[in-house]
Amino acid sequence: MARAYLIAAALLAGAVPAAAANLPAKERTATILVRNDSVGFDPHKSTGRGAAEILFMMADTLVSVEDDQKTLRPLLAKSWSVSDDGLTYTFNLRDDVKFCDGKPLTAGDVVYSLKRLIAPETRSPAAWRLGKVADITAKDDTTVIYMLKEPHNELLLHLAQSFGSIIDRANVGKLGADFGVKGLNGTGPFCWGEWRPRDQFVVTRHDAYKWGPAIYDNKGPAKVEAIVWRVVPEESAILAAMQTGAGDISYVLPEWSIDQLSKLPMLTKAEPRISNYSAYLGLRPNRKMTSDLRVRQAMNLAVDREALAKSMWFGQARPAKTLVSPGTIDYSGATEASYDPAKAKALLDEAGWKLGNDGFRYKDGERLRSDIRLGPKGLDFLSAGLSAEETVRRLIDESEFP
Repeated sequence: MARAYLIAAALLAGAVPAAAANLPAKERTATILVRNDSVGFDPHKSTGRGAAEILFMMADTLVSVEDDQKTLRPLLAKSWSVSDDGLTYTFNLRDDVKFCDGKPLTAGDVVYSLKRLIAPETRSPAAWRLGKVADITAKDDTTVIYMLKEPHNELLLHLAQSFGSIIDRANVGKLGADFGVKGLNGTGPFCWGEWRPRDQFVVTRHDAYKWGPAIYDNKGPAKVEAIVWRVVPEESAILAAMQTGAGDISYVLPEWSIDQLSKLPMLTKAEPRISNYSAYLGLRPNRKMTSDLRVRQAMNLAVDREALAKSMWFGQARPAKTLVSPGTIDYSGATEASYDPAKAKALLDEAGWKLGNDGFRYKDGERLRSDIRLGPKGLDFLSAGLSAEETVRRLIDESEFP
C-alpha cells in the first residue's frame, strides 16, 4: 500500500523571547501576549494549544512530563505501578490536594474525569489517546485502578496532557453547557478568574497550592497574584508591547525580530529543549495528482527546507527531515528527506509527466498541479488580506495547520 510522504519545514525548538522569569516583588500580575483565543476551556472538548496553555495553569494531571517530552514525574499521583502484562495501572494519589473552592481531591474525581473523557457522549477528539479501556475504578480515596483491554505504552505520556486534566464533577453538573465557558474548578496553581472571549483571560493565584511537580523550582503557591492572557491579533502591536513593557511574556513575536529583541536588556530569550509544534505539508495518496508514489517522492525532493527556514522563519527554525523529531524515544534516523531537484525531475519523467514549453509538466493533456487545503481558518485569514506566509504562521500558532 502506498504511503503518503510528508514535506516538512518545521519550527523545531524555535526561540521565544520573554520577560525575566522572576518578576520584581512589587509586581502582582504577569501579562502574556498571544494572537489567538480558544473557543472554550473544557479539557475534554478543547484540545487546541490556546486552551491547553491555560488549562495547565488551572488544572493538574496524574503525572507530569518534563520539557524533553519523555521524562515523566509525579503530580497528583505521587507514585504508580504497572502490572507485568501492561494491562493494569495503579495510581497512588496525594492526600493533600484541594480544588480552588477548597474541596479535597479524591480518587472519585480522577475516575469521573477520565471516564468523562472517553465517554462516547463527550465526543472528545482525544478519547483514543487513553487506549482501549476496560474499566477505571477507585479502590479507596487515594487509589485509582486503570485497567486496559490491551497494552498501551503511551498511556502515561497522554495522561500528562491537558485533556488529562482532573476536574470537579459537581462543578461540571452545576455549570452544564457553560462548563469551561463561565468557569472550571481545578486543582492547578491558578484559578478561573474572568474570560472575555477574543480579549483576555485572567487566572488568579490558588493560595493553597503546594503540590507543584518536580519540574517546577517553586512547588507553590505562585509568585504572582494573577496572570493575564491577552489576545493581541496584530504582530506589530505585540512587538511594541514587549518593547515598552506592556507585555511580560510572548512566544508569538515575528521571527525577524528575535535577534533584535534578544539584545534588549529588559528581555530574556528562553528556548525549549524540544519543539512543541512543526509545520508540514501532507500529500494524500488517494488524490489524482498525488496517487503516484513517484510524484510524491519528487515533490518531497523538490523542497529546499534550508532555504525555507532562512527565508520564512528568518533562521529561527530547524529544517525537519524526518516525520518525527530526532529527540523522540527510539528514533533511528534510518530515513531522512533530502533536497535533490535533479532526482525529482527524473522521477517525474519516469512517471510520465513531461515538461512543456511553458515550464509546467503535463501528462495526457493535463497539467500537474496539487491543491493546498487550508481549511476554514486559513481561508478566513486569506480573505482578511493576510499574505500566504502570514496565513501559515497563524495556522501554526493555532495548532491547526492541516
